[in-house]
Amino acid sequence: MLFAALFIAACSRTECSLEKKNYECSGFSINEVLVDNVTLTVSEIRYQSEGLTIQGVLAEPKQGGKRPLLLYNHGGKTGLQSLDWINMLAQNGYVVLASEFRGEGGSEGEIEVVLGETTDALNLLECGKQLDSVDESSLGVIGFSHGGGITVQAMELSDEERKQELFELITLVVNRYKHYDNIIYWQVENEPFLTGFSRAACGDLDKETLDEEIALVKSLDDRPILITDSGEFGDWFRAYSRGDVFGTSLYLYVWPRSIGFPIRYPITPGFFRIKNNLVRLILGAKPSFVVELSAEPWLLEPIVETPIDVQLDRMGIDKFNKVIDFSAKTGFNGFYLWGAEWWYWLKLQDHPEHWERAQELFK
Repeated sequence: MLFAALFIAACSRTECSLEKKNYECSGFSINEVLVDNVTLTVSEIRYQSEGLTIQGVLAEPKQGGKRPLLLYNHGGKTGLQSLDWINMLAQNGYVVLASEFRGEGGSEGEIEVVLGETTDALNLLECGKQLDSVDESSLGVIGFSHGGGITVQAMELSDEERKQELFELITLVVNRYKHYDNIIYWQVENEPFLTGFSRAACGDLDKETLDEEIALVKSLDDRPILITDSGEFGDWFRAYSRGDVFGTSLYLYVWPRSIGFPIRYPITPGFFRIKNNLVRLILGAKPSFVVELSAEPWLLEPIVETPIDVQLDRMGIDKFNKVIDFSAKTGFNGFYLWGAEWWYWLKLQDHPEHWERAQELFK
């Protein structure tokens, strides 16, 4: 079963603010022009942040005059994978600055997950204020996923101010999209109880705020609420009990940076069936889906910087089929496959096997 769900997530956690620092622009330079057309110019930039050379991009519209500045914080931890959002924002009249962040792309340093990256973002914001094309009285910050956590950190709000901003954002998003018929679930947060990954960015989970988020979405629209948990590491009970629909992840072939080599999780489909049957027995039956079925390679570097033979070693058509066969035996109501963009990219590289297999699956 295929479905559409709109994912609403921010930081429903306490202690999200970094220790405040004096941020400054240092060593800022505008270098190679990456895009130059009738509507905008996109250039590579470099600047200093806590002694590290950080790479990024600057996009400027060609309307002339001083324009509002947007600091764009990308998702993931592998650098800027695309300029599409940056180009779109610049074409709509914004000057856009985006950092690769420490440890990513061509930047120095190590990945810190929201901590040092927030310093990189705020130092870049100081550089943006000095641009001749920027209206310093009109500044904004936008981010997704990992970049969303950086954005929340950058706001440096109190807990109550952050909660108010969070609820205003949720209200804005739900009211904006609730008229679309292809949205059948509202996903509130993403694996909120998987604290091993999120605590570094947002501190301990505030369950009261999470429950208030869910209640707010229910008050704005009557579509079911989807709450998710980690397939391999989550207990499922806390997430399952809160949503109308439950979603989990399913990863078999992973490459944890912490151990430095790829592994297959030593689990069987029965692992998921037992967990699913147990929560259904105790909490009652409800629709349950795999909302994150990994059908793409887990890599340490961006796709375009990883040799295709390494990609296919991590998720060749043999592993792809094993993932599909594995998931079919878990007993869930449906599956949301991750990797469509990668299958299509592989097809363009004369490796159409995944794309063609997916066509068979979706017939």
